[in-house]
Amino acid sequence: MQILITGGTGLIGRHLIPRLLTLGHQVTVVTRNPNNARQILDSRVTLWKGLAET
Repeated sequence: MQILITGGTGLIGRHLIPRLLTLGHQVTVVTRNPNNARQILDSRVTLWKGLAET
């Protein structure tokens, strides 16, 4: 399954993403700063630069 996550570098996202990858899901994260996110997140995560406003 393909999953889109906002807040992937936050407390919950950092714990959720590895679990989703372990389960075989494709994960995409919307982030304001892809360079910082790349240092934090697994290399299998796809990054989209942008804001997710609610």
